[in-house]
Amino acid sequence: YEELRQRGIPIVFIHNSYTNFPCPSFVMADEELAYTMTRMLINAGHTDIAALFKGDDEQGHLRYKGYIRALSEASAAVEEQKIGWFYSNYYGNELLDKTVENIMSDFKDFTALVCYNDYVAESVWHYLEKQGLKIYDDVSIVSFDNLMNAQYIGPGITSAEHPQKLIGIEAAVSLMRMIREGMNQIPNKKIILQTQICVRNSIKNIKKNLKEELL
Repeated sequence: YEELRQRGIPIVFIHNSYTNFPCPSFVMADEELAYTMTRMLINAGHTDIAALFKGDDEQGHLRYKGYIRALSEASAAVEEQKIGWFYSNYYGNELLDKTVENIMSDFKDFTALVCYNDYVAESVWHYLEKQGLKIYDDVSIVSFDNLMNAQYIGPGITSAEHPQKLIGIEAAVSLMRMIREGMNQIPNKKIILQTQICVRNSIKNIKKNLKEELL
């Protein structure tokens, strides 16, 4: 990358960035979305919230930060034994289901789960079905990207929309400007693009059940 820059070749990143290589980058609001969706689970009465994140990209760690921040602000326990990490060699192939199964078999006493993305959420669904459990009835789930499969996972899962078209447009426009006007025309910083959360029937409100138990 440094050699490309020294040769005057414009560079922008999408989805991720390097802290030691200042460069324009266009990303979704990973941390804030994870925070908001974890808060949605907390507001529904969940305190035992597990999570699955990808460990070898920036998105996974930012989503982890948002999840942790939401739990901390709500004074909910942060339990590392309920947080699972997977890596690129398992992602996007037949090993993902097995990896998710191995991780989740160690999770104990959780009522909700934050998934790194919809592919992971689908693997979680397969695992839960094997255990005789259902999304919403037994485990509430939130996820990322709002891919086409999100609406077919269990009753349909709540998932943060990925602004992929907007990211592509912003990156292309910035590259064209850098080519025409010079590389210093676009600041070397991260540009966070906002998006929406598509709410479906995957978050069970357990506050009523808790009140009934207390009575």
